[in-house]
Amino acid sequence: MGWLSSFLFLFAALYIFERKRINLDWFQVLVVALVPAIISLLKSLLVMVVPLPNLVDGLVWLVSYPIIFVLLWKMMALPAPRAAAYTAALFVFDVIVTYLVLRGLSNAGIIG
Repeated sequence: MGWLSSFLFLFAALYIFERKRINLDWFQVLVVALVPAIISLLKSLLVMVVPLPNLVDGLVWLVSYPIIFVLLWKMMALPAPRAAAYTAALFVFDVIVTYLVLRGLSNAGIIG
């Protein structure tokens, strides 16, 4: 769920706000937007082979944001402040979505 919502948010934000500023290469947008999914997939594959502590899950989640920033800044050639703004917006979005999902599961009695 987390990587899917991150992908949709980043893809939509880049499409809505950047399509008139720069000539968007949709392959680049797709690569940047798929970073959370790729990192999540790699972590899941690693967990199948080696048991990882819970701390690794949080670290992998936090490492994806600097990678997204660098890809926006260097690969898509966005100015650094705008790339940082997209990265910060994605971070806030992910935190809010995670909070709302956990709160909804807690209210439904699924988790304690």
